[in-house]
Order: sequence, then C-alpha cells, then structure tokens
Amino acid sequence: MTLTLFDKKLLTFLYELSQSNKYKSPREISKTIRLENKEKISEKTVNNWFDYLTQSYNHGDVHIFNKLAYFPLPLFEKLGLVRVSVFLKNPKLEFFNYFNFRDNVLWFYDASKGENILFVSFLLPREMLSEFKSKLKTLENKNIIGIYDVQEYYTQYAINSPWHLVVDRQGIFHPERNSEQIINKQIKTFEEYLGNLPNKTSIHLLHHSPLVVPTLFEYYKQHITSVEAWKEIKSKLGDKVWSYISKIGKKDDNTGIKRVQQAMNEINNSDLFNQVKVNYAPLEFNNFWIYIPVKFRDKKAFLNCVKDISLNSLSTYASPSYKNNEALIMALINHYTLQNIFDILARNEVIDSKVFFLLHGKSADLIVKHLDFPYNELYDPKNLKWEVKELKRKGI
Repeated sequence: MTLTLFDKKLLTFLYELSQSNKYKSPREISKTIRLENKEKISEKTVNNWFDYLTQSYNHGDVHIFNKLAYFPLPLFEKLGLVRVSVFLKNPKLEFFNYFNFRDNVLWFYDASKGENILFVSFLLPREMLSEFKSKLKTLENKNIIGIYDVQEYYTQYAINSPWHLVVDRQGIFHPERNSEQIINKQIKTFEEYLGNLPNKTSIHLLHHSPLVVPTLFEYYKQHITSVEAWKEIKSKLGDKVWSYISKIGKKDDNTGIKRVQQAMNEINNSDLFNQVKVNYAPLEFNNFWIYIPVKFRDKKAFLNCVKDISLNSLSTYASPSYKNNEALIMALINHYTLQNIFDILARNEVIDSKVFFLLHGKSADLIVKHLDFPYNELYDPKNLKWEVKELKRKGI
C-alpha cells in the first residue's frame, strides 16, 4: 500500500491513536486499534506507517523533519510543576538569558491591537511562583519586557475532530462533515477532567521509580523508541543516570533500555497522564493555529464554548486557568471557520476574550534557539524535588 499524506486509513489510524489513554507500542496498537468497519491492522503495518510518519518532508519552502509527534501528555502538576503562560509585548531577546524551565516559545499577532505578542510557557515548581512573578516585574521595570498577561494554567486537554471524516485527500478541512456525537463523547471526558483537576505530586511513584521523570520528558513532544530515549537520557545525565535506577545489575545499555521500558509501563499504569497527544504536521498545511485567552460566566459556558470551537477545528486544546472560569483555548482552524469562532466568542456567556494568530515562520527560529527545560540539571531524584535555585541564569 502506497501511503499519501491524507490517506483515509492513515488519518483513521492517527485519530484512533489520539483517543487512547495509554501510550502503546506497535504490538499493542495492532491488538487494540481498529480502522473503519472494524478492520484490523498488523504490527508490521503499524511499524511501516510509523516509519513513513517519521520521515522528513518538504512542503513548499518548509522542511518538516518529522511529520508525527506521538507521546504521553504529562500531568505536570503530578510532577510538582505548574504551567505559567506569559504574554509579552516588545520583549528584548536578553529576556531568554534569565530563566530556565521554558516549555514553549511562540510569536502571535494580536489583530485587535495590530502588534506581535511573544508567548512563553514555563513549567515552574509551585514554591517558585511568587518569586518568578516578582522577577518578571523587575524585568518590566528595567524595560526588558512589557507584560501583557501572566496566567497559571492546568495541563491542557485535547479534543480532536475525526480527521478521517473531515479532511479530504487534498488535505482540505471540511467542518460541515464533523460529528457532533464524536465531539460530545470527548466533551464528556473533558468535563470529568475538569471535575478532578490534578493538584498533588505523585510522590509514591517518583520515589519508587525516579527514572519516570527523565523518561516522560524524553518522550514529551516527540515519537521515539525506548532505545532512543535511553540514549538521550544517558547523554544528558552521564554517570548520574544510575542514581535514578534502583537495584542495578549490570550498568550497561541493555539494563538502561529495559528500565526505560519499565518506567514507561509504570507511567501507563499511573496517574501521571490521562491522554496521549498526536500532532500530525501535514494537518497544518492549509490551516492555522489561534490562541484564545477567555473568561466565561460559568463552567457550563466553558464546556459549550469548547464544544462549539471543537466542531469548527481540527484540534482543540483547552487549558483551564487556576482562576475560576478562565482558560486558554488553542484551536487549529481554517479561514472558513474563523468567523464561526468569532461568533462563538461573541455570545453573552463569554465575558471577555482575545484572539491571537500564530506566526509560524517567526516562531520556528525561537523554538530551535530558546526552548529549554534541562530536567537533567534541575531535578533531584534523591529528594524528589526541583532545584529551584537554578530557576534564574543571571541575577535580577
């Protein structure tokens, strides 16, 4: 079978993969994933498809190194971390010299003000929040940044449209083909997530198996094998890697690879994540991302808004704020559904909202240069704590 980027079977496979709450090996996928009409898929086919999906690809002038990112999305709160999103006006690039713990860096365009906004997401130890905000204020007073907004958000929850139904063979998104029944099913599990937001560190698991921390961060945002994950972990930790492993036999690669596999199995059977994330880069070819900081009247309004945005997007990621009835919603849409999004946000149940448009090309260079979360320097596996003294790079 010759695959194409928007082959219906391939999109069915990716969508079904996104609906699992377990990170699976090709063998496990072949046993559990079914295509349309309950068609089974062999382990060999799964491996062949992953080979195809991890090949680089040229789209016009853009070179895509990896078409697929498939990974468990950590509940960072369970690791003792809080996601803090900072929107900045006119930042000087020296801003990046001051802080570690960066998880995402993106440029957006705020059409309402006709200006670019820098979005930086940090993963911070809870005990550093007040100090971090104080240091941001100091940088603002020194005219290094202009603070647009600072918010703490829970780990995002993904709601995906059935890509095999709404995307044609040319990669065009047809929102009218979406299934309200399928979206409603995901909204129901999202409501359950909202009712049980994570807020406590999984101390027992981290104590029992400290290797889950580097394992989670190596799998995060990419599709890799246990062999590749171990190679990266060993490269970053050096001889310290063995302090993450109990009851060591031989200190060799075979031992390390097996322990990474064990750690991933423990992660799969823990409360450290409740979704896998599937990012398929070709879905962005004819579409674009918007970020929406938004305030609602109540929880019901939040759910209604996320549902209706999901019906008009290929993927929607909703991050509830630590403040009641506030959130950050991210949606992959096209020009035809943009007006629908504005209509949804104009309802009475939405108190306030802003729409930022991702500047993909402008963001790419920043992502390469300034994404920086060196868990190998920041995590203490013996005391199960993050080394908060390493938060800043320079005195402020």
